[in-house]
Amino acid sequence: MSEDYIRAALGFHHIDTLKTHFKDLYQDTMKIDSLPADAVLDAGDLSTIRKTARNTTPVPRPSHFGDALHVDIIFGPEIAVANMHYGLLFRDCYSRMTYLYPLQNLTSDIPKQMQEFFAHIGLPLRHLISDFDLKLIGGKAREYLKSLLIHVNATPSFHKDRNGLVEHHWQMMISMARNWLASAELPSTYWFYSVKHAAEVCNYFPLRMEDGTYKTPFELVHHSKPDLRVLFKPFGLAAVRCEHIGDVTVTKFDSQSIPIIAVG
Repeated sequence: MSEDYIRAALGFHHIDTLKTHFKDLYQDTMKIDSLPADAVLDAGDLSTIRKTARNTTPVPRPSHFGDALHVDIIFGPEIAVANMHYGLLFRDCYSRMTYLYPLQNLTSDIPKQMQEFFAHIGLPLRHLISDFDLKLIGGKAREYLKSLLIHVNATPSFHKDRNGLVEHHWQMMISMARNWLASAELPSTYWFYSVKHAAEVCNYFPLRMEDGTYKTPFELVHHSKPDLRVLFKPFGLAAVRCEHIGDVTVTKFDSQSIPIIAVG
């Protein structure tokens, strides 16, 4: 793969650390092309100008996956394609593994997607950290978490920085999503699919361990190095075969395909 392609697939982030520790982080199923970067800049390269980090002290890591997770409700500028209104974002403190689940409402969907998440990780959760949001720490969501004996720690009102592990990560996901949408020249109605893909790709980013070595969140959770062949630049154009439009069979001179946009 070319360096330009990998950068585009990773949300147009710098990949210096990834290249330096490539053999230790990923499966030996591909190699990075040594050709120089493309002289023509992609719109995704320029849509985000990063600020200097305000807090350089990372959140202390627990000893095991699932010991503590940060959770937050995220939203976009408008209702996304397929009626996606919000998202439920989880991030594990130990591995920095990220999960995102769709929400069509802020009532019944929250406990339903929480149940989906807990079934997916397959581990008993001990500690959940969230904002002071009554949609997460009250109502049906609170009742469901109590039934699982999960301790919920809500940050004080107007102190989102206390939930900084997921808040800071959300900002990075926004920048990746914005870069992809700008590159594909798509409207913001695709925001959910862009941040959903960003959540998945972030699990392949290098993570510096306490002993100075590098691991990926994927490897810390699944005990297997990720295979970067699964990467792709989202929102690429493709087509699917179509021989019928409703009940009508297309003629031999009609187009026998429908153009699509790859979202995942």
